[in-house]
Amino acid sequence: MVEPLVFAGGLFIFLAGLVGAALPRTTATLGERIDAIGSTRSWDEVEPTSWNVTWTRFWGVVLMFLGVVFIVLAFRGPRP
Repeated sequence: MVEPLVFAGGLFIFLAGLVGAALPRTTATLGERIDAIGSTRSWDEVEPTSWNVTWTRFWGVVLMFLGVVFIVLAFRGPRP
């Protein structure tokens, strides 16, 4: 039997990781723009550094892996 909440959570985590791994520059730019709130810089002036893009891609892959783990565990069902 499938555990629907674990499956849904795993799917959400996987998709979030997929966005981070497939579009790391866009995701990192969004983070930089959020960080620029309250700053004197304009949103158009901020750009992520190369290490930030690499770090975003790395964590995207990690999240994808964790999402797959949750999805697989959802199909195992509850333990007696």
